[in-house]
Amino acid sequence: MILRLDEIFVSGGSAQVLRQTVLDMLLTLPGMVGAWIGRPDDHGRMRAENWAGVDFGSLLASDGYAVSINQKATSNGPVGRAWRSNDIQIVNDWAADEAVTPWRAMGAELGWRAAAAVPLRNQNKHNSVLALYAATPSYFSSPLLQAVITQMASSLGLAIAEREKNAALSRVQLLYQALFKGSEALMSARTEAGALRGICRRLVQSGLFVAASIGQPDKLGFLRYDLATAGVGSKPASALVQHVDAVGPALLLGVRAWRTRRLVLTNDYTNDPTLLPWRHYFKDDNWQASAAMPIRRSGKLWAVLLVAADQRDVFDDTLIELVERLGLLIGRALDEMDLKTRLQAERESQSQLARLDALTGLPNRLALGEYMPQAMARTMRHDQSMAISVLDIDDFKLVNDRHGHAAGDAVLREVATRLRATLRNADFVARLGGDEFALILEDLNWSHDLHGFCRRLGAALAPPVRLPDGQEFKVNVSLGLTLYPADQAPLDTLLRHADMALYESKSQKTDRNRFWCIYQDMIDAAPELNRGRALFAEGGLCVHYQPIIHLLSGAVVGVEALARLRDGPKLLPPAKFLPDFTIDDRKELSKQVLLQGLADLAVWEKAGHTLDLSVNIDAPTLLHDDTLTCFDEAIRTTGMDPRRITAEILETYEFRNLGEARERLTALRARGVRVALDDLGTGHSTILNMRDLPIDIVKLDKSFVRDLHRRPDDLMFVSVLRNLTSWLDIQLVVEGVETPEILDAMRMLGVGRVQGFEIARPMDSQSLTKWLDQHKAVPIRREPRTLLGAYTLQMSWMRAFQFQPTRDAFLRHLKSTDPFNLDQFFIDHNLGSDPIGTAYAHMRQLIAAGAAHQTIWEAAQNLRRLFCATLAAQTSSDPPRS
Repeated sequence: MILRLDEIFVSGGSAQVLRQTVLDMLLTLPGMVGAWIGRPDDHGRMRAENWAGVDFGSLLASDGYAVSINQKATSNGPVGRAWRSNDIQIVNDWAADEAVTPWRAMGAELGWRAAAAVPLRNQNKHNSVLALYAATPSYFSSPLLQAVITQMASSLGLAIAEREKNAALSRVQLLYQALFKGSEALMSARTEAGALRGICRRLVQSGLFVAASIGQPDKLGFLRYDLATAGVGSKPASALVQHVDAVGPALLLGVRAWRTRRLVLTNDYTNDPTLLPWRHYFKDDNWQASAAMPIRRSGKLWAVLLVAADQRDVFDDTLIELVERLGLLIGRALDEMDLKTRLQAERESQSQLARLDALTGLPNRLALGEYMPQAMARTMRHDQSMAISVLDIDDFKLVNDRHGHAAGDAVLREVATRLRATLRNADFVARLGGDEFALILEDLNWSHDLHGFCRRLGAALAPPVRLPDGQEFKVNVSLGLTLYPADQAPLDTLLRHADMALYESKSQKTDRNRFWCIYQDMIDAAPELNRGRALFAEGGLCVHYQPIIHLLSGAVVGVEALARLRDGPKLLPPAKFLPDFTIDDRKELSKQVLLQGLADLAVWEKAGHTLDLSVNIDAPTLLHDDTLTCFDEAIRTTGMDPRRITAEILETYEFRNLGEARERLTALRARGVRVALDDLGTGHSTILNMRDLPIDIVKLDKSFVRDLHRRPDDLMFVSVLRNLTSWLDIQLVVEGVETPEILDAMRMLGVGRVQGFEIARPMDSQSLTKWLDQHKAVPIRREPRTLLGAYTLQMSWMRAFQFQPTRDAFLRHLKSTDPFNLDQFFIDHNLGSDPIGTAYAHMRQLIAAGAAHQTIWEAAQNLRRLFCATLAAQTSSDPPRS
């Protein structure tokens, strides 16, 4: 038996499995008829955890076989004495021993003639008892057997303690996972219902709980768990219905939590006498322990979080703190959601006003900018044409000069009314400002619809407008149009092309047979408008390069190749010539930039500078059949390692076929070329493409960092994107780092790579060679150099503090590592006596004193507000940048 026990003690499995295995083995001994292991509940009554031979779980729960450890009649048996004496207790004759009088009859029916009870120790302490029953009198009287039982109990106690310790460590890991996943679910949810369902689902997925539910009282005051529920064992939650004002000892945990405004738990659900009316629900779904935590919303009691586990005694101090923390997190998330809802409603109201022209009631230029991408997408989806047009009132200035601005306003309002009446429901009209209007006509047929519309428009505007002074004004207009997608330029360029056609029409207004002009007709009639194409054909390409640095080391790791066209002494940027380029022009441009860039890489490498090269490719060019061939030829002819080449995908144009784009990008990567998603956050470049496309690098558009002084909280987006790209194993490059403050903030955030004017402006290859020779790599400094850098560090600290696993552990971490020490910064910048310096010193004192979590959080929020105010004040006082 001893050898078999030793094998069991060193085997794997939980404490529950170990106890049951030992009991089953003991019952194989001749004469043994029953055995159980148990511990007292909160009321001092013994509860069986495992048993063999007899259902001691039900037996001990019944009133006829109650066993207590207190000084009562039911505590004088061998189990009660063993617990109090911490030593083995023997009953040699069940029929005669007075100590077992309360249980004699029942024991006799079960064939018990002798019994033994021994405490299970762990380091001279005990928390459970092993009870044994035999069919033979004096079965346990032998001193040798008693010594064997005592030794076995000691070894069993240690083995159980070791397994419970390991289970506790595992539970701690699950605790942190549950807290992180719970916080993640609350942060990522878009709706209240989604947030509540998400937190319940994540709690169950953590493995800690078999069920998680959130409920609140209905209109009649009955607490029901119908807001959210999750888990295969969640069925009992629907049956746990009770009025919050119910009286009597039998009260549900949720009701008690609601009434006491604090966490309520039970570590032995099925044996808790206060929960007796619902015991059968818990038993069917194996609820062994449970806790209910009230949730506050806007400072008021709002709901109850109920979690249930399938093991008894799981709610130790750590798990209790987790559930309390989760209740606070849910309440805080709901408060933030409410705030966002109110702010969104206010923003929508303000947004509607901001998108309307006050004089005419028409949409304005901002509304046009939001409408156009949707209209362009519909046009492409339905394989239709769309006209983008700009209308101008001829000689409108004369109305203001001769009749006053009131007359001019009257004319504008009347023209707006007539435009609305002429357009179809599917069309769009906006006032751009002054006497200019934009008209967007969808679902057009070139030969019929467009010219027919222009004639109808002329007829609608022809009648004179009566002015406030009684005189009349004959309305004459000029109209310029461009057709999409025949004109595949970006939105701003489309409007510029329409504007060019407008002024062509105005220039001919004294000698024209129609008041409109179409940009495509101008191109055919005046090839000189394609100046950019001509310059490119004449060999005017000039490739400039902008360095990309690795922030941690300060080393230059790559360059982005940027196309320029030389026009005499001037250099034209892509915005000036790309809109007029055909697909063949863009293909040839990409090829020439790639070849020139690889040639320059070889030159720099000979000078001791090993760099990577990034080249820009737009979506239509990428999807063309020749693109892969172009890369193959360039790599073969130059012998360059393809891993040093990055194709930056410019998404000025949306991918019409995402599957085809994914296939092309995969083919590029198979050649060793890396793929970057450029200008993330603008146009069609969205975070969804990080999921849908095979990419290696993401380049964050400069619009997210250029206004950090005015909107420092935009740093949160950069921080989230940095974490997201890190999790996805995608490299992040932040563009537009144009000031020392922005560079400092990126250092403090731990961004990997950056580029921008603060590092270097784009330059030709010779200038870059000189710059590289002079550049000194400066390793990163963890201390902030600017106020924006200090704010970034404080923001990161607040985020970590907000989602801390435990307050005490986090405060110990702060005191030992001091990750948020800005003492020297405030001294160096003479800010110690300013309100921001005083607020910082106050928060440091609270941390050192181990103040309450909420007190430290409020001090941190106050410091954040002062940071933002000081940054805004600095921005308003700084001179404008050239």
